[in-house]
Amino acid sequence: MVLRPTRPARLALVLLAGGGLLSFGLLGALPEEGFHPLALMGGLLPLQLAGLLWALLHRR
Repeated sequence: MVLRPTRPARLALVLLAGGGLLSFGLLGALPEEGFHPLALMGGLLPLQLAGLLWALLHRR
């Protein structure tokens, strides 16, 4: 018997993966010199929001 994730669980996983890819893409595009703390926070924001949505969809 194969257990498949439910639709909300699959959606949450896709959002988490997409948020991670977007964050790493944004951080890779930022210049290496002169990192501004707000640019770093903005680059991590998609991953944080995706993690929050994942946690909300997986609460019991």
